[in-house]
Amino acid sequence: MLLLLKHLFQGKKFNNLVYSDFENKLKAAQKPVIIDVRSKSEYQRERIPNALHIDINSPNFRSRVQYLRKKPCFVYCMSGMRSSKACHIMLDMEFENINNLKGGIRAWEGRTV
Repeated sequence: MLLLLKHLFQGKKFNNLVYSDFENKLKAAQKPVIIDVRSKSEYQRERIPNALHIDINSPNFRSRVQYLRKKPCFVYCMSGMRSSKACHIMLDMEFENINNLKGGIRAWEGRTV
């Protein structure tokens, strides 16, 4: 909650996109990175193709995403809550191009693996 308030006052934000906008922006991006922030078991059960697994609840989340700072990042979870939290953390780490899938993988209409 504190990160959210901090970003509101600083004017920082990420893109919170419905499926069609998320997919279109993903297709248009140069060298995009898809990040699945769910648990390992959720990731193994079903995921968006080519998604990296970086669990938001992992103690090393920040160190694992740090090297992606300059890339267009497309983040999702199950329903959009954990990915929204991840996006706020990434904003705090000075990421510039962050896109959250509103509604999470439940809203994803594309192919999964």
